[in-house]
Amino acid sequence: MSAEKTFDEIAIGDGIGPKEYLVDEKAIKDFVEYGQWDSKKFPMKGPYAPPGFSVTSHARLSAEALGGPGVRVWAKSEHEYFQPIRLGGKIIKKGKIVDKYTKRGRDYFVTDIETFDEKGTLLFRSRETIMMSVKREEKP
Repeated sequence: MSAEKTFDEIAIGDGIGPKEYLVDEKAIKDFVEYGQWDSKKFPMKGPYAPPGFSVTSHARLSAEALGGPGVRVWAKSEHEYFQPIRLGGKIIKKGKIVDKYTKRGRDYFVTDIETFDEKGTLLFRSRETIMMSVKREEKP
């Protein structure tokens, strides 16, 4: 994880990722347990991962890009799906910070993250708005 950054050090256009993830049955099982779903009722049919399977990794990716643990609250999350995520391969995530602003004394960052399969096919695109506590420059 990168060193903690201040709000002013985080720039629009800063990259997120790339990072690879294995899509196997263990990863899906971990996803189901992480979400605390009843695995007996969770649809696990066919050679595909659930659509939201890899969205949970966005928090880690954003933390690495934004510089440290901090406190994060997802204010908004939008996803556009193009292809299913197939079991047995890898997915690659990469993105960037597309906006940042302060509202009511809180700092917000907007990120775009795209997920590709090993062949480079776009599987889905996410835009997420994160309210985050970051250090502020000390003003004399």
